[in-house]
Amino acid sequence: MKAKKIESNSLEIAIQNHHNQIKKFAKKTGEIYFKNCKIENIIINQFTILDDDQRSNFTIKTADGEININKNSFENMKTKIHDEDSTNIRTVKQKPIRVDLLVKKPDLLGESKWQFIYNKNIEAKIDDEKFLEKVRTRQITILAGDKINCEMEVEYDLSERLEIIPKSERYNIKKISPEIIQPSQEDNQKSLFE
Repeated sequence: MKAKKIESNSLEIAIQNHHNQIKKFAKKTGEIYFKNCKIENIIINQFTILDDDQRSNFTIKTADGEININKNSFENMKTKIHDEDSTNIRTVKQKPIRVDLLVKKPDLLGESKWQFIYNKNIEAKIDDEKFLEKVRTRQITILAGDKINCEMEVEYDLSERLEIIPKSERYNIKKISPEIIQPSQEDNQKSLFE
């Protein structure tokens, strides 16, 4: 995936990936890589060959010179930056916070998760059985654009480097206020582009 951020100084290029992990490379290596994206495919092919070969190093030749990469370096280059299947994953559960959630898709009949908008689209499990019962028996009506005020707990997994594992967030709604927040007329008339 595209790098989140790339910075360089006189010696190195630092790349922050979409997992917020940072890798540093010699400036010359980075410049050669970014000058021509075909290099990525060449390197992938090279790793396939190196897996079957007993080479102790390989060299990338360019108009600016040669870069020699030893076996330890290219073995490390093949390794995943982090392994989601690691046994050292730690789950963190945050203290519940009070929030207003815009209802995107309720589950009015079953036991599946509801969809909300909370800075982004999320799915949340509702633990408030009294609220769910009132929705199912039509004592509470939920319409498009309605919001609920609730206590929401967020939990996520951390890698052994204490970084949040992407897409590991789970949202649990503990308690929901019985009053539904309905959109005002102004909210209904606002353009999405304003």
